[in-house]
Amino acid sequence: MKSGKLNKVFVQLVKLWTMPVFRYGVKDGKFFAQVLPALVPEQGLDERIKRIDSAREHLVSGLSAINELKEEAETSARKVEELKSRLEYLASEKDTADLELREIQKIASSDLGAFQKIAGVPSRRQIAKERLVGFVIGLIASLLATVLWEQWSAIVAWF
Repeated sequence: MKSGKLNKVFVQLVKLWTMPVFRYGVKDGKFFAQVLPALVPEQGLDERIKRIDSAREHLVSGLSAINELKEEAETSARKVEELKSRLEYLASEKDTADLELREIQKIASSDLGAFQKIAGVPSRRQIAKERLVGFVIGLIASLLATVLWEQWSAIVAWF
């Protein structure tokens, strides 16, 4: 008899020892904290089975969501690989197009030079040379005109 009572006291002490003293969390979007919270009463077998079934349903829906995400990730990875290969192809096409453009520019510039020579269009160097010669001739003409103007009376008297 004493061992039964002692057993009950021991069970009560274990329950008291394992009972939470402080509990906190979020409920309905609000933070809560409790000191010596009320214990949740033991649930019946039917209630536990319902909770297990609910957890199983949630687990199945979670697994299906994970599978969907995995499929989407695989699809995205394939698209990324396709885009990488397309980008590499376009980069090689760009290099080829740049090379062709440089060749065309070389041909166009050589054709332009040949056309300028045939048409008699002077180059920049020839233009600069002609301008320098024109400046020097203008300078000499100006000096000659100044000398003639100063000496005009002597020249007229000489004739």
